[in-house]
Amino acid sequence: MNRTLLILSTALTLSACGWSSSSGPDRVVVDGVVQVTGTVTDAFGQPVAGATVTRESTGASTTSDEDGVFYFPAPTETPVESERFKASHDGHIPDATTIKYSSNPDAAYPNIGLELFPVPHGKGFYAMGDDDYVGIGAVKFKTFGSDLSAYSGFSSAPKPTTSSQSFLFSSTISRADLARLDLQLYQLTYKETAVVTGLTGPTDINLNMWVADSTIDFTVEVLPGGNFYRIVPAHALEDGAYAFATHGMLSGTSPDAFSHVAQELKVAYPFQISGGGAAHGGDHGGDHGGDEAHGGGGDHGGGDHGGGDHGGGDHGGGDHGGGD
Repeated sequence: MNRTLLILSTALTLSACGWSSSSGPDRVVVDGVVQVTGTVTDAFGQPVAGATVTRESTGASTTSDEDGVFYFPAPTETPVESERFKASHDGHIPDATTIKYSSNPDAAYPNIGLELFPVPHGKGFYAMGDDDYVGIGAVKFKTFGSDLSAYSGFSSAPKPTTSSQSFLFSSTISRADLARLDLQLYQLTYKETAVVTGLTGPTDINLNMWVADSTIDFTVEVLPGGNFYRIVPAHALEDGAYAFATHGMLSGTSPDAFSHVAQELKVAYPFQISGGGAAHGGDHGGDHGGDEAHGGGGDHGGGDHGGGDHGGGDHGGGDHGGGD
């Protein structure tokens, strides 16, 4: 349903309560006052009822209805170029967006779209499923080869399987620290054999591991209200195996490359894409409060990574994410 139909049908259903549509398109009036309108949805596209929506320019607030819809009186002072709105709801990460008004007084008002991500159950990586998060568990990697060259990877098939093209990372670290850790998204390939350098030179070995084949560029959006990051690959992920890891752990071929990293941190977060290659999910509506940073590389990675099964982690409730 396009925005015009949504607003007009909402106005008609509420006409018994004093709401009606104005003579112009995309306009809703109550008691003779034209309204601007918007919708609060969760990260899976479902309406969020009972969300508190605040108009930052005046401090006025309202509550979204059962369809996630909310209304504010249209600005009467001119000229008003833009306004900022924010939404919050218990158990969700708050959101904020800025809308821009047209200088044409007859133009339709923009719809205010606000998107609330449920607070995940714990720290870590989550794929965005159809209606819930899919936990991506940490797996310890192992290095296999010689003292001169080696591979890192997983001996077990990466889990879980998802079609998601968007991910949520929950952590206690700052964006600056995340950048220092050099988070990468790797596409993996399964190698049965490999060549490493030994005492007599290059030597064929039986590897039988999932290792890094290349790195995938991605953007990181810092969500308001805490250390939550939305990760979106720069292009649609095709079917196959992938993993998040830091410190270049899956791209290094030196056995001493990670000697400075604590054993507990020598992990990656593998997953499989099935039914991928489709267009990305919708953008995080409008000019939102989160900053963006680019991650990932683009060059071939050598990497080795070690076995073990994925740990999972289902979505849970959690407390409200706070925010400004």
